[in-house]
Amino acid sequence: MIPGGIRFGVGTWPWGDRLLWDYGIDYDRKDLTAVFLRYLSDGIRFFCTSASFAEGISESILGELIAETPVPVTVATKYIPRPWHLRRSEFLDSLKASMLRLRLNKLNIFEVGQPAGMMTIQRLAECAAEALDMGLIEQVGLSGYNLQQIDTFNEALSRFGYSIACVETPYNLLDRTIEYNGVLDICQRLNIT
Repeated sequence: MIPGGIRFGVGTWPWGDRLLWDYGIDYDRKDLTAVFLRYLSDGIRFFCTSASFAEGISESILGELIAETPVPVTVATKYIPRPWHLRRSEFLDSLKASMLRLRLNKLNIFEVGQPAGMMTIQRLAECAAEALDMGLIEQVGLSGYNLQQIDTFNEALSRFGYSIACVETPYNLLDRTIEYNGVLDICQRLNIT
């Protein structure tokens, strides 16, 4: 379960992205600072980012903004397995690089993207458990997983005494797929946000 019962958060995909979102043309760091401060003044304290957003620039901008304010925030960032990630150490290297960009000694939530290449679900769960054991992260989330993948990851992670905190998946008025593909049911059954 996400800490503090957070129900609303801010995604930072466009932060720093020049290719799709015209960062530096339509908006810049000054605009993002104003937006960040507005979210904080409105009581929003949950921010989700990824090392894959603008090649880590999104994490860096968020880290700078967090460092500039005394207001505590909850941060989730994502690990996106790549086919060329062959070793478990690459998971931890990516996590530590994200922490460095975010200027954090510990991540609230580290979301694990869908497996690719040699990074099977079992291996990803082992890596997540290792990061939890090391105290680098507080909770593990999943991003983009289907019903079977959630179940498999949960089973693998539970062998280490941990559980999945949250699943990031499309769910809105136009896309209610998780209501009939089993994802919502498994999340409710396993108490996953």
